[in-house]
Amino acid sequence: MSSITKSFIAKLKKKAKTLRKDSPRSLTQIQDELAREFGYLNWRTLISYEGRGVILVIDAEEWFRLNYTLSVNHSNIYPTIEEPHDVFEIIASQFDFALDISDGGRFAEMAENLALEGPWISESYLAKLYSGE
Repeated sequence: MSSITKSFIAKLKKKAKTLRKDSPRSLTQIQDELAREFGYLNWRTLISYEGRGVILVIDAEEWFRLNYTLSVNHSNIYPTIEEPHDVFEIIASQFDFALDISDGGRFAEMAENLALEGPWISESYLAKLYSGE
């Protein structure tokens, strides 16, 4: 898992400056956009969490989908994960990004969208259940 380090921040700054050369947007706008790709509301929020985990929103969603399945085929199995807050907390604890749902930006949006798809259940829970453990 990656962390927000001085080196990581420096690389993102360099990337923002490179993108700025070919863009009418300000450096601040580009930095904020890069921060949002990692789920943070803006650049200032991202750099304030130095030392914590960092992952692209799209990669976090892929991880969740690999480890949890929609429980429509397992409707009588509990516990299911149905609330955006629960989805968000699972991802936040896995990747240690230290945000809560109120300042989670795109992670909060992703959690909301996943919760709207239906209840989820852990693949590892299903494996234990069906193996008789």
